[in-house]
Amino acid sequence: MTIFSIAVDGDVVAAVDNDGLAMLSVHVRGSVTEPHAAVLSCDGTLTAGHADGYRVWLQELQLRAGQVVTVRMGDSGAAVTPAQDPPGPHHGLSPESVATLGRTHPPPGALDVAAARSHARVRPGFSFALDLSNGKGCAVRSDPADEMFQCLVIWTLDWEPECARVQASASSRERILRRERETPAFEGRLFRGDSVTIRCGD
Repeated sequence: MTIFSIAVDGDVVAAVDNDGLAMLSVHVRGSVTEPHAAVLSCDGTLTAGHADGYRVWLQELQLRAGQVVTVRMGDSGAAVTPAQDPPGPHHGLSPESVATLGRTHPPPGALDVAAARSHARVRPGFSFALDLSNGKGCAVRSDPADEMFQCLVIWTLDWEPECARVQASASSRERILRRERETPAFEGRLFRGDSVTIRCGD
């Protein structure tokens, strides 16, 4: 059993036990079309045999510039957070998780394209810094073509379950609509006892 503890500015907001899970993911994402610096969430799926396998442990929590998210992978820690009901009908994993796992989505329809392009920029750009407890990390400031970023910690039962992957990337709405890959900024791994911190910039 491994517990993933998620804290904001040192205060634990969720802790998830991976026993019985097929996948667990923690997302920190931000967009220039949103006024807040980033959004933090945590979701995952149960192992086969469950009728409704999707679970949410932390629904979207808005973050301010300067706030720090810490994800720690350990044997024990904070009390485990009960799973929440999804905020609405859900038909599988989040888009971030699906993209990371290499699964396919149907091409966006005309309404999806129009909706994606309708949101105006409310910030000129974004920045974030990611640091692993082993000393590796990255610092990213967007260039004019970037509109969004994602930092992801993902654990899967069927891929090296002794560790979790850590990934950071940047992209834009047009690139996503064209189904192009995001620009990678960092790739690493967490093992038991390791942690990663993500500091939200402006």
